[in-house]
Amino acid sequence: MGENIDVIISFYNQHQETILNHIRKIGISFSQIIGVDWRIDYSIRSKTTGKENVPMFFVSLKVLEPNEKVNNINFIANLEEMHDLLAKVRDAVKQVERVLNTEN
Repeated sequence: MGENIDVIISFYNQHQETILNHIRKIGISFSQIIGVDWRIDYSIRSKTTGKENVPMFFVSLKVLEPNEKVNNINFIANLEEMHDLLAKVRDAVKQVERVLNTEN
C-alpha cells in the first residue's frame, strides 16, 4: 500500500501544474469582485418626465474571472435600484454570518 502512495505522490509532484490546470477548467468556480468604482450624476431636468434633480449612479465592478482574466462590469442605476442592490447585499452578508455562526 505504501508503494502505491509513493507512486501517486511522485506522479502528482511531476505533473502538478497540468493537473491543477485541468481541475480549474472542469471545476465550478465563481468570479470575485476585486474593485468598485462609482460616481453619481444629477439630472437637472428631463424633457420627457419633467423630473428635477434625479440622481443616477454609474457603477463599475472590477471582476476577477476564474481564468484569472480581469473584466469590468458597468451599469447605471437610479436611487431605487441602488437601494434594492444594497438591501440584497446586506441580506447576503446576514445569510453568510448565519451560516458561519451555525458552524461554530
